[in-house]
Amino acid sequence: MALRSPRGTDYLHKKNKGRLYEPALVLWEALVTKTYRPIVPSQLAEQLNKAFYSAEPHTICREIGRALTDFNVSEIAKETGLQRTSIYRAFGSERLPNFATVLAVLTAMGLQLKVAPKRGAMRRAPAQRNFRA
Repeated sequence: MALRSPRGTDYLHKKNKGRLYEPALVLWEALVTKTYRPIVPSQLAEQLNKAFYSAEPHTICREIGRALTDFNVSEIAKETGLQRTSIYRAFGSERLPNFATVLAVLTAMGLQLKVAPKRGAMRRAPAQRNFRA
């Protein structure tokens, strides 16, 4: 496949006195910058819930960082009001991010946190109170 300039000229196959030439500077059309995998919210939530079930903060942050690769981080940064580098740093290193950062990024990804009773946990009876009459 030959590269073409915006005007349609085929520079790499054009001959000039028997030699192929390539101009020093040609502005090429950028058709695709980056493609992202389609995001299925239920699969994303399931993937992150597995990390939350571990109750290990580093695992949770690492998994959020992996999920961020399917998103345009510049758009996430605009929605959260955070800097792009801060988001990469928060979910790509061993440092734990601020809880507000986690909430903002999850919200920008279209997710929400939900608190539920732990599975298999024994329910404690309510504490007995002695009331004076």
